[in-house]
Amino acid sequence: MVVTKVSRAECVDDADRAGVETVRFYDNPEAIRGDWERLAARVGTRMSSRFLYAVGAHDTDGKGSFLSVAVYRGAEMVALAPFAVRRMLTVEVVRLLGHGRGVVGEILAADADAARVLWRAVAARGLVLHADLVVGSDIAVSTLLDDPRWNCAVRVRDTNLSVDLPEGTVPVDIRSARSLKRLRSYRAALTRSGSSLEFEQLTTPADVDRRWSDMCTVAAIGTSGRDRVNFLAPPNEAFVYRFLRREAELGRLVIVGLVIDGVWCAHDVSVRTGSRLEGWVTHYRPECARTQPGHQMMEWLVAHSNELAVDELDMGIGPTDLKLVWANNRTPVVTITGVRSGRIGSRAIVRAIETWESGSWVGRSRNLRDKARSAWRRVR
Repeated sequence: MVVTKVSRAECVDDADRAGVETVRFYDNPEAIRGDWERLAARVGTRMSSRFLYAVGAHDTDGKGSFLSVAVYRGAEMVALAPFAVRRMLTVEVVRLLGHGRGVVGEILAADADAARVLWRAVAARGLVLHADLVVGSDIAVSTLLDDPRWNCAVRVRDTNLSVDLPEGTVPVDIRSARSLKRLRSYRAALTRSGSSLEFEQLTTPADVDRRWSDMCTVAAIGTSGRDRVNFLAPPNEAFVYRFLRREAELGRLVIVGLVIDGVWCAHDVSVRTGSRLEGWVTHYRPECARTQPGHQMMEWLVAHSNELAVDELDMGIGPTDLKLVWANNRTPVVTITGVRSGRIGSRAIVRAIETWESGSWVGRSRNLRDKARSAWRRVR
């Protein structure tokens, strides 16, 4: 374990509390794995904040050095921001581990007091924050935006679509009877032609092992020639396989497969957090498109939501035709770029980071050459 800095801060907003928080900085994720996993199990709402996902994704990317900012009350971790640090000219920019894979990011915090201590420590260290694809209402994020120590720029980046499923919800509560009849007609047509269509649920490590080759094959076919990243192929395959097997061991994995005439034709990969089922990747064979595999699997998930013990199907970031017709809830997803208030050139730093992160390579180069360097000089 490497502790690069330890500071102490009292809880400032609750006069009835006598708790004292300790802030620690680590450059080795294994040093805090146990505490991290316990905190994520206690307060986490997204798979991106889990140890194996965040660290596995970072190790796969190899971008930036690891830095974790952890807040403890006694022996218990109560907040955690796992960062990848990259130097941009004269400043250190921190991003959440595992960003860039199309899932919502999350900073873990048991409460607003713990989050305030966390952000105070990050500001004191002089780090520049670029948090992509986060939800503004999360405890840690909303606390950051309310903190006068921080100068933040917030940009709505995308939309996270989901299906809320109160107890007893059935597919006809979400989609029209006509739409569902059309899906049934596709299944009936296969039966009349002598073919079979089955739904197969994978939840155990053995299930993952048995179907992994089929899943990789369908993912490769389904993403070929399309502007989509195949997360079931190198360099991500090993990381995703380990993560899904671990989620299966913990009873949190739900993979729905569509099998036609014994051939694995489509799959929807989801991970459960509490009562939310968070969708990650969906692939299908183009020759099966006529059966509308995505809609078939969504209908299956809604129909089985009670036995899966979930009341929300999180379909992830970005609108698609399928998501738009099933979703009954939309949450803005934002990107936050922040720097300590009062820092010389803070606004220029924020603008430069935003330009770098959102612009084209040509635009980035020109802006860094013609504008950003002067901003960095003012910071020195």
